[in-house]
Amino acid sequence: MPPETPSPRSVTTSGRATAAPEPVAVAVRLRRLWLGEVVSSRAFLRSDLGDAADEIALHRVGNALELVTPYDFGDGDPLEGGLGRSLRRRVSAVTGGVVREVSWRYDDAAGRPVRRTRTSDLDVFRPGDPGRDAYPDVLAELRRRLPADTADAAREVLGALGLAAVSAHRVWFAAPSAAAEKAVGSTPGAAYALFASVKRLQRKEPLYRVYADADGVDEDLTLAPR
Repeated sequence: MPPETPSPRSVTTSGRATAAPEPVAVAVRLRRLWLGEVVSSRAFLRSDLGDAADEIALHRVGNALELVTPYDFGDGDPLEGGLGRSLRRRVSAVTGGVVREVSWRYDDAAGRPVRRTRTSDLDVFRPGDPGRDAYPDVLAELRRRLPADTADAAREVLGALGLAAVSAHRVWFAAPSAAAEKAVGSTPGAAYALFASVKRLQRKEPLYRVYADADGVDEDLTLAPR
């Protein structure tokens, strides 16, 4: 499997350099794009990829999003035409230009779920990962599993985090700012409460990441009690 490549430190938009999202934010944005508008789009459903959505693995390789399928299309290119153009445009838009290309390759093992020890914070999407429709239930479990003795200050800090992404083995929490991310570690009891909540959910050594990216925070998917 090709290595995942970190993003550059900045990107240029309209002649002005801006800070590029960190690699984990890029990966999560790509996952959210894929599970949101891509797999439900008419162009995707009508394409050769439409029947294989659950078996496609996605990897970031440099400035490209690579779709790996367990089906060999021979000399055909499933990204040819409007679908490929639309994907490239949207991938570039959501990543701030860090990822600009979309490619495809065949691998007969692409549809197989990956073992927990082979995953990382930079995973984009793998077969077996839940869809966005599963996130509210995961969020409800995380809220329920927060330790009962968690202090109010810690609950307030954690409440600002958004459940940005979920894989078969990992959870990503987006903080609305760098200060909010830092507060998780600096507020007494907050880091422990989050650790305990994820551990009770995964029932193994918890695999999760807190990172700063306001784009990953949905108001209806924050840890704040509802």
